[in-house]
Amino acid sequence: MWALSYNGKGGTAFTACRTDNARNVPDLAVFLRAVLAYTGASRVDVVAHSLGVTLTRATLKAQPALAGKVGAFVAIAGPNHGTPLCLGWGARQVSCNELAPGSPFLRDLNGPEGLGEAPAGVRTLVVASTDRSDTFYPGPWASSPHLRGAQVLVLPRLGHDALRVAEAAVAGYLAFLQKP
Repeated sequence: MWALSYNGKGGTAFTACRTDNARNVPDLAVFLRAVLAYTGASRVDVVAHSLGVTLTRATLKAQPALAGKVGAFVAIAGPNHGTPLCLGWGARQVSCNELAPGSPFLRDLNGPEGLGEAPAGVRTLVVASTDRSDTFYPGPWASSPHLRGAQVLVLPRLGHDALRVAEAAVAGYLAFLQKP
């Protein structure tokens, strides 16, 4: 098990929002290559939550050779189609501006008609709660975490953070990762 936090370190949601994916993509790429080198594995699986989902997708899109080294990707509660909580946060919240519904970053990441949503050649599982339990995706944004071409594990009554650690969530994404 390896872990990396957005912006390379822990912090509050507000400090994480002061940076953008352009700064974080190289960090994640270096991290993934280091894990591959250290373990000697030919492929690595990635489990990402929230901002980490769009960061992982942006990294794999920017570095297709690295995408070829990812066997499986678990995308937990990611703002793939935006979160209305990011509307109107202002210029200081750069990553949040990227994740506002309809942002240029998300339009580019998702591709025309969603054709670039799930990373090409990577088995992808989305873990989401579509019953509005995840307050990051209220109302019409309940399906924001979904990715075209990905398998979906829907877990009702779980909030944003619970989707990554609840027993049902962990069991679901571990079973996905353990499949060949």
